[in-house]
Amino acid sequence: MKVLISGGGTAGHINPAIAIGTRLKAMGAEVMYIGSDGSLEQKLYSKTGCPYLQVASKGLDRKHLLKNFEILATDCKAFFRIRKAVREFRPDVGVSTGGYISALAMYALNCKGIPFLIHEQNAYPGLTTRLLSRWAKKYAVAFGDAIPYLKHPNRASITGNPIRSDFSSITQEEARALLGISPEEKVVLSFGGSLGALKLNEAVAGIIASAQKDDITLLIGTGSRYYEQFCSQIHTHNTQNNNIKILQYIDNMPAYLAACDVAITRAGAMTVSELCAAGTPGILIPSPNVTANHQDKNAQAMVSAGAAIKIPESELTAQRLYQTLSDLINHPDTLRKMKQNAQKIAITDADERIAAMVTEIAGKQ
Repeated sequence: MKVLISGGGTAGHINPAIAIGTRLKAMGAEVMYIGSDGSLEQKLYSKTGCPYLQVASKGLDRKHLLKNFEILATDCKAFFRIRKAVREFRPDVGVSTGGYISALAMYALNCKGIPFLIHEQNAYPGLTTRLLSRWAKKYAVAFGDAIPYLKHPNRASITGNPIRSDFSSITQEEARALLGISPEEKVVLSFGGSLGALKLNEAVAGIIASAQKDDITLLIGTGSRYYEQFCSQIHTHNTQNNNIKILQYIDNMPAYLAACDVAITRAGAMTVSELCAAGTPGILIPSPNVTANHQDKNAQAMVSAGAAIKIPESELTAQRLYQTLSDLINHPDTLRKMKQNAQKIAITDADERIAAMVTEIAGKQ
């Protein structure tokens, strides 16, 4: 079986593509990836050991209409490159994990009569997923809330988001031993993605004094964009001081999530899935700067399950954040129940579920 997988633009699209492809490859499939022409795609897809194609593509500009002539020319070139790759690779089935590039790739397959599946990571599906749902044979969705927005709801199955197995396999005791944290400490992790989140960082900076008074250990992932600014704001460049550890980027997220009692973070689809798999209670501050406010819907899935508390960014202050945190961190029974609730809604075998759907589609041709 040959499978063409396309996802690009952000790690939230690329990492699920790689996870699905890795599972299919382990099952004996030949896998090829198609991504947009970015450094992140090159970095991540090149590590898979599978053939991959990067092409320059852009979504339509809704604010500057005249730019769309140039964009359409670029996308036409991309489409013809993808069609050539399809002819040469001759896939049996395709998988879209989102991003504009996957719309071009799946449309090229559709023109050839090759079936495909779409995987949607968010509780509110992106434009690419909604468009492709007209032709996709099956939909693999992380959240049931996404299903009503798709063209043929009966084609959908709830599979979760494919994440690494170590998010659910490492215990808090093991994680703390690995990170040098004692079992007795009250530990809070904050992070806002690889680049960081300014509003989140500002609120966390504002709770440091209170956290120190209450003997709370803070593990802070500032993101590369805001690291120097954050260190300057709290008047230190010492990354290990008074129960505070400041990092530009957290490169062992499974261990950090397992080690903490509470995580303060955004509500991206993969982040929410990882929190659930790790059984980590969350204080979620959804980003308002995303399409259709989909992070708010992701956060609500955890809130409704009793696994998280949501604070809108418009209401985020250091005082509000610390009050919320204090109400959780000082009540172990509440945290224990939230942890159990998170684990109840976690799906840790999404890659297997999606791979089975892909195999079924290919077998029907």
